[in-house]
Amino acid sequence: MEQDSLMCKNCDFSKEIYPFITGLILTLAITNILKYALRVERPSTYKGGRDRYSFPSGHSSTVTFIFLYIFLTSPSIITFHLMFFMWYRVAYGSYSEGYHRINEVIAGTIIGGTVAVWIKSTN
Repeated sequence: MEQDSLMCKNCDFSKEIYPFITGLILTLAITNILKYALRVERPSTYKGGRDRYSFPSGHSSTVTFIFLYIFLTSPSIITFHLMFFMWYRVAYGSYSEGYHRINEVIAGTIIGGTVAVWIKSTN
């Protein structure tokens, strides 16, 4: 059956759901294992919350995985600009609002990007 969406013609997204979920779980697992193994305290600008540890950034790793996976599944200039804008808002927001230091955001981005590329290359 031919599927026609805004960003991808002839895409069968049902084949993508299990690798996507697997990659998302792997991204979250790697991020949380590192967070609790390294136990890097949040910056002094952090305004509270239940999560004390900040390295690597969970928001950055998660959004990078999601957005890069979507782009690799449905590459187009529209997808790229949409995904990049949303990634930038979340990743930079984590830094600019004091939840993370820049190295934590970069580490999260590397984790999410690596998992997305690996999952897509094995799918």
